[in-house]
Amino acid sequence: MTSVARLVDDLAGEGTHLERDGSTGALLVRSHNGRPVDPAIILEVPEEEFARLLAPSSEDAGIVFPDVDPTTAAYRIFLVNLEEELATKAMPGSRITIHGGGLRTRPERPVATGDLPGSDGCTWKAHRRP
Repeated sequence: MTSVARLVDDLAGEGTHLERDGSTGALLVRSHNGRPVDPAIILEVPEEEFARLLAPSSEDAGIVFPDVDPTTAAYRIFLVNLEEELATKAMPGSRITIHGGGLRTRPERPVATGDLPGSDGCTWKAHRRP
């Protein structure tokens, strides 16, 4: 089983449904934590880039998950990072890509600040340099 196929299976077990886009090869996140996502979030993790992303972090990840081999530990860290992107940054229609040794989500969802004193229900959005 490839790493990407394993990713699809593992996320399905958590209530996140992915399907492959036949025309682009990207993964489409159709639901996250059991909730529908429409339009789908596009997850671009080509197999070769995915392997390159895991390799440098495998030794350090072994410290966090000492009970498994370094590559499996790096994969587990990736799952945590992907879940964070899906839960906090991605919104319907976003694209998550591998960029600079990590994940990048564009566009990012605005953050509601209505619960902050003096915010008057405003929202903010982080702007990063390309």
